[in-house]
Amino acid sequence: MIKPLNFYVAVKPIETKEVKTASGITLVSNKSNNIPTGKIVAVYSSSYSEIRVDDVKVGDVVAYKTGIEVKDGEEVYTLVDEKDLIAILSEVE
Repeated sequence: MIKPLNFYVAVKPIETKEVKTASGITLVSNKSNNIPTGKIVAVYSSSYSEIRVDDVKVGDVVAYKTGIEVKDGEEVYTLVDEKDLIAILSEVE
């Protein structure tokens, strides 16, 4: 399993054309509006609470600006710096 460091979160990219937010807004990806989305599978953690990703958790579906693609075994993840996270599209109940 992947364990991000230095304020990164590990995201499993979602290959979908349409994402619905928790509030019911539908975001559609197309060539003119291609915002990457994915499900968070791991979050950087630290013993220092002031340098921890507090707003997102494992299971959240997020939109992000850019990331670094990495392969762990057969799985492909995107490591996203917390400053590149744009929005939480849906949360784990």
